[in-house]
Amino acid sequence: LGGNIASPIRPFNSSLIVVSRTTSSDGKPRASYVRSISKATGITNWVTSLPPAAFYNIGGDDKTIYILAENGPLTAIDLISGAVRWTRDGAAFAGKDIHLGSNWIARRANEKTIEVISLEDRNILGRFEVETYPKVIGSRTDGSLIVGDALGNLEAVSLGGKSNGWSYKAGGAISHLILRGDNVVAASADNFVYSLSLSSGNVVWKRRMPGRINSIGTLAESKLALAVVGE
Repeated sequence: LGGNIASPIRPFNSSLIVVSRTTSSDGKPRASYVRSISKATGITNWVTSLPPAAFYNIGGDDKTIYILAENGPLTAIDLISGAVRWTRDGAAFAGKDIHLGSNWIARRANEKTIEVISLEDRNILGRFEVETYPKVIGSRTDGSLIVGDALGNLEAVSLGGKSNGWSYKAGGAISHLILRGDNVVAASADNFVYSLSLSSGNVVWKRRMPGRINSIGTLAESKLALAVVGE
């Protein structure tokens, strides 16, 4: 890629989106680029330059990619063409331990309150209370969220506060979430991977892995891939 990886690698439709950057001789960020790479061939679909930064968060959906530069702007990019739709001041979205979703960003408002902000118009979509700040957050089609924390709590919440939904307690910190269809798949530091019903929180199945789960992803509609430390 002609530089260091400076973002998570995010899959969108048939592409992978990733940001790379180069540095000057004194170690300062010099140039940064976001690339769309074909999942099938590895060939670059398009490259778009970004304002220099040390790190970038990536979110979006099947039409628009949102890239938030560390201590920098928020940029919206067309997923198909790579054209920049707009660039805005990112200060309104900055914060510690942020979570970037499809069209929202969740950040810590105070020690026990999370606020969710629209990436399009910066309006606050809602707030909810937590006992422990989430390690991972996923969004449901109805606009509510699934949050997992370092204590192993997995919970369905609404943007207006605690929903009348469900909660589940795993044996270790929740490290990864995938929402597919009617289920949420969660990886835990107890070396288990769980599949829970999105509507009820009931366990559909769970399986113990031979070690700590390092990453999780889907290969197809009915196949799940996990990387396990030491295996």
